[in-house]
Amino acid sequence: MVGLEMPRYDLLKKSPYVNRTFVQTSRGCHQGCTFCAEPLMNGPKFRYRPVNEVIHEMENCGARTISVNGADFFGTPERPKEVMRALKGRGIQWHERRRWQDAAALLDHSLSELLAQIPMYNRARAANYAVGARASA
Repeated sequence: MVGLEMPRYDLLKKSPYVNRTFVQTSRGCHQGCTFCAEPLMNGPKFRYRPVNEVIHEMENCGARTISVNGADFFGTPERPKEVMRALKGRGIQWHERRRWQDAAALLDHSLSELLAQIPMYNRARAANYAVGARASA
């Protein structure tokens, strides 16, 4: 996914009610859930977009809140840490679509610390992350 062109956000009609956009971070998934078409559509392996390209799009898309879009953002331990480290200090408010309760079981203490240092769409969800990660450690 290296060199993926940035979407033409300038073509989207601006709305005071819609202030979120989706930024693609990966494609494919190794989970193989029977209800999910992701492995069939995009393959059974993760393909990651370089973190610097993801951050560049987040900073230049014009949205106030970014939804991280990937089949399983927390599916591998190191990838979300890379993205969180890059987001730290940038003031980008983000959201990830995975159920927080499921993700908490996959997190470790170092990731929960990173999550506490960056703005999230819903800070209560960040607290759930940290509590779940510490409980499962």
